[in-house]
Amino acid sequence: MNATVYLSYVMVALLVLLAIVCFVVPATTEWLPGNRRYIMGIILLTYAAIRAYRLRVFIKKNSHE
Repeated sequence: MNATVYLSYVMVALLVLLAIVCFVVPATTEWLPGNRRYIMGIILLTYAAIRAYRLRVFIKKNSHE
């Protein structure tokens, strides 16, 4: 695997970490008031899942070549 794949794994982990921060840290209400922090957390988790899926497809495609 090359550096791009490793950086993609780091990006997925970072997105999940930011989503968890949005859900559990009470200080996020200062910059994401009301339900916006939960909406942002869901968006970040969804994007992380999409990136992880595309990364798996990329790795499978390159392993067959």
